[in-house]
Amino acid sequence: MNTIATEIFPYWYGTKWSFSSMTRTPQKGRIACGYFITNVLTDVGFNIPRIKWAQSASEVFIKILSKKEIKRFMNKPITDVEEYLINSGNGLYLVGLDSHTGFIYVDQNKVRFIHADYYEPEKGVVSEKLNSYSPIAHSKYRVIGKLMSDLMIVSWLKNERIS
Repeated sequence: MNTIATEIFPYWYGTKWSFSSMTRTPQKGRIACGYFITNVLTDVGFNIPRIKWAQSASEVFIKILSKKEIKRFMNKPITDVEEYLINSGNGLYLVGLDSHTGFIYVDQNKVRFIHADYYEPEKGVVSEKLNSYSPIAHSKYRVIGKLMSDLMIVSWLKNERIS
């Protein structure tokens, strides 16, 4: 999970956002939020239905990947979300919003939202604080699932299709 945050995400930073865009190459072309998520997961070796999930509601794949470790927030301040994440511990999370998706990375009480930013499409993929001017801070609905459960790791090691 540290490798994804420190070595994979940086390749994608600056890849411009565009609705329905699906570049497979960081820094070339444009990418939508769902494709950013599924590209990263595929690139690190998870056998998932990349295109199908990228085009679905994020809660669909969050439930599949996170199993029981899911938390929903409805009309709650972003400070409640951040407190939950810090108390849940270091790790990589997926988050689904009203009309967006991204990763959340928690490391030593620092919480970052990594996503293909449609607020500033030319900035594209960014890492920002939760309370920044971003979709996560303004969303009324947030569903969060922690990644890298034992079941997810076993599927990854066995190269089993997760669907």
